[in-house]
Amino acid sequence: MFKPSHINRVAISFVFFRGHATSACPPKNKSGFSFIEVIAALVILSISLVVLLDSQGRSMDLVGKARSLETAVGLASTKITELSQEAENRGVESLREDERGDFDQEKYPTYRWHYWIRPVPEPDFKSLFSTATGIAGEENETENTNAELFAGPLQKVQEAWGDSIKELHVEVSWGNEQKPKTYELVTHLLVPSAMNQISQLVNSFSSLGGGSSQ
Repeated sequence: MFKPSHINRVAISFVFFRGHATSACPPKNKSGFSFIEVIAALVILSISLVVLLDSQGRSMDLVGKARSLETAVGLASTKITELSQEAENRGVESLREDERGDFDQEKYPTYRWHYWIRPVPEPDFKSLFSTATGIAGEENETENTNAELFAGPLQKVQEAWGDSIKELHVEVSWGNEQKPKTYELVTHLLVPSAMNQISQLVNSFSSLGGGSSQ
């Protein structure tokens, strides 16, 4: 049989052992991240960095393209001004119909120029005159006579028109020669001698018109 003193000793020993064991184990509710949570965070961070770097790369590419286009616009404007000035000083005949070359490759590497001159299509002045005066489709003998009277000068105006106005195309290309990027400007050149001829022909219309009204 156990004596009361023995029971007290066992109880005290149990309490001491339990308290010692409890103090040796870490608390189960201690805060922190698990291994899976850390891996998930790293994956999300990696995806975000990839998207950010891709956006940054696209932005830099767009900035580069914009600068290249700005350079091409400036070079094309300079070239077309230079050619227009030469045509004004020395005549349109001083320009070749088709020519190409390179810009200063030290300042503008891979940039090239190409220009060509084409006549402006002549409008059908005879049809325009007939439409404006209401002659087309009518059997009025007087109006038909006037149309025949103006036919000669109108034909001369039409011929002079093609000699007086030219289209000047200037194209700037850059980058790969197989698949270059291009920018084009177009302007018109006037030939003074042909324009004077047109002016004289137009003035002759007033004398023809005055003669037909008498």
